[in-house]
Amino acid sequence: VNLLQATKRTKFLNPKMSTKNDDSISPLATPSLTKRILTNIEEYRKRSIKKGANEVTKMINRGKAMLVVLAADCNPIEIIQHIPVLCNDKDVSYIYIESGEALGRACGVERSIAAATFYYDSDEAYERMRVNVGGIINDIRT
Repeated sequence: VNLLQATKRTKFLNPKMSTKNDDSISPLATPSLTKRILTNIEEYRKRSIKKGANEVTKMINRGKAMLVVLAADCNPIEIIQHIPVLCNDKDVSYIYIESGEALGRACGVERSIAAATFYYDSDEAYERMRVNVGGIINDIRT
């Protein structure tokens, strides 16, 4: 199952998913931005991606997170509700995408993932990601 099929399958399995009208799920990525995000996650997953709410929280608190990606279809949503608050406190950009299953596939996992983050552990890693991930961050902020 590729990423696009995973996104479509999630909508099929949960047709009542009302992520676009839920005020707590904002900002929600457009389909084209979602594709860019998932492509970058696939590219960086071996060296610069942490997955799961606990790992994401650790990276934000350590000041190593560059961009946080959250699954809008996470159930229960309370699992990740604290992450946007942390991101705002630490000035880290975050965005929701519609499918946790697609996020999991991009991370190389066969399960749904509630959260993932692009992180850096050195100046070299930061510079390596700055162009691609920085472009996504600029699109989110505009």
